[in-house]
Amino acid sequence: MSAIPLDGLQLKALSEALADRLVGTRLGAASMPDRHTVQLAFGRAGASLLLSIDPAANQVAVLPAPSRSQAPLRHPFRDLLQARLAGGTVEAVRVPLGERELAIAVRSRNRIGDPTELLLVAELFGSRADLLLVEQGEVVDGLRRLRHEPHAPFLLLGPAVHADHPGMGGPPLPLREYHHLSAADPQAADAFWQRAWSQPGRYQPVAVAGLKPPFYPLPLSHLPPPQAAVPDLLAAVSEHVSAERQRERTEAVRTRRLAVLDKTLAHLQRQAQDLTSAIEESRRAAPLRRRAEALLSVVTQLAPGDSEFSYTDWSDGTQHTVPLDPALSPAANAEAWFKEARRMAARAARARELLPAVRSRLAATQAERAAVATAATLPDTAGATGGASSAHKAAAPRPYHTFRTPDGHQVRVGRNQAGNELLLRLARPSDLWLHAHGIAGSHVILSAQGGVGATDKEAAAALAAYFSKGRQSRTVAVDCTARRHVRKPAKAPPGFVLFDHQETLDASPSGPLLQFLLDQMAPDA
Repeated sequence: MSAIPLDGLQLKALSEALADRLVGTRLGAASMPDRHTVQLAFGRAGASLLLSIDPAANQVAVLPAPSRSQAPLRHPFRDLLQARLAGGTVEAVRVPLGERELAIAVRSRNRIGDPTELLLVAELFGSRADLLLVEQGEVVDGLRRLRHEPHAPFLLLGPAVHADHPGMGGPPLPLREYHHLSAADPQAADAFWQRAWSQPGRYQPVAVAGLKPPFYPLPLSHLPPPQAAVPDLLAAVSEHVSAERQRERTEAVRTRRLAVLDKTLAHLQRQAQDLTSAIEESRRAAPLRRRAEALLSVVTQLAPGDSEFSYTDWSDGTQHTVPLDPALSPAANAEAWFKEARRMAARAARARELLPAVRSRLAATQAERAAVATAATLPDTAGATGGASSAHKAAAPRPYHTFRTPDGHQVRVGRNQAGNELLLRLARPSDLWLHAHGIAGSHVILSAQGGVGATDKEAAAALAAYFSKGRQSRTVAVDCTARRHVRKPAKAPPGFVLFDHQETLDASPSGPLLQFLLDQMAPDA
């Protein structure tokens, strides 16, 4: 049932309403919300004319002028319209009868300042739609350049419908209505045709489900009811277009935010699983210690090179035979088991500290995702609607990484020399500065606002160790001092500083605490 978007009768009715709004007004700034759409501000009421040649939905509407906070698309055609139309006065709005070609005549000035008449032509031909700027019968340029190249001659289309020839030519819907009426009353059909194309005050707009947009200038008896009356066709179409564009913007924001939240959830779920596994693994620590104790109790009875060892676990009386490393002495085998048991216990203790914070973040992120998935509207916090320059800025990474310790304190780590220099300038005097001792690495700034605890310093030191040349070491010495004790000598190379009043911490560039921090990098990096 759906008609071709914006058929000739819809466009004719909209053009007459547009003429009442536009003729005599001065055009303002030109903008492009996306690569298919132009908005021209006009008058002093903060309104704009929207012309969209999106193949999926050609649109004509009057909307509020774009806010300055929006970052419109930079495009040569937008720059051309801004240069040639801004400040010009609209003189006429024309549509050939039955055609989908809207021409807006603008009295402006040419490149040397002489008065000239320009035509902004919207060819609303569905997938072949285009926007053209025409001067003195010659195409200046087009948005898509599908049918007209610059400097090509241009003529407006002639009428596709004649009011004196009922039922000939024209859009599908008026033709179907004419033939539907002709079957019962030919005179009523002729009267409908005359009213559609030539009679003053002929429009009685109605809402018709299934059309694009869902409004029509006249009731259509061949389509099923209901067809509710609409007071103002242009206002109804504009409100519909505004709602559709808002819905599209909301869905685009929703898609972006859900992608970030899904990535964050995957990291948190993996992190919670790793911490849980560390706690479960610690159950093996006690049996491992008992095995080592049993081995030490019979160490004198074993010969070097023995490959296995049997013992009775005193806790439950079970017999066990376990392999030995023949390259190690029995005492060294026992010490290796003690060391592994201590590692498991320490890892589990740290995991028990971190797991509540991870589960809390996981629950909060799941709740945020549910809210984003069902929200009716979502603000575009990026503030950009497709501008190339703002997209480039959004894509450019910050010169430092940002992390949060389990207690919520911010830690920033320089990505490069520029990031290190920036962090020194951003840090407060009371913030803590950390750096791997005696080896190349990133500058690390731990926010000390509200006071820091041992876990915060341990987390920052782990990051300083990880983002240094000592990453592969088991432990790394890390210097830590207040930012006010760090100074940069004049003419010193980037990254070189002098410091005092430091303490030196032993930090591990691995383990669950570091993994807790590194898992934050994916959404933030």
